[in-house]
Amino acid sequence: DIRMIILLVDSRHEPTENDILMYDYLMSKEYLFCIAATKTDKLSATQLKANIESLSKRFGIDVIPFSSLKKEGKDELWKVILSHAEIK
Repeated sequence: DIRMIILLVDSRHEPTENDILMYDYLMSKEYLFCIAATKTDKLSATQLKANIESLSKRFGIDVIPFSSLKKEGKDELWKVILSHAEIK
């Protein structure tokens, strides 16, 4: 029972061929998913803003910036997960 998928992409780079392939697959199967851009702690604020905007534009949805090191984006990602984690 797949409720939602989180597609992880590296915030430091343009989407890879595999990122795009997975995005296209998720779209074709009409799975509910969100995209989290990881390793945001490795970028300056200016670079991060530009890269997140570029990723959001490329995928056509808001991308959640996330850093496991600094715990940035953790609350936002949990909110998305919990909003789709109804217990049946």
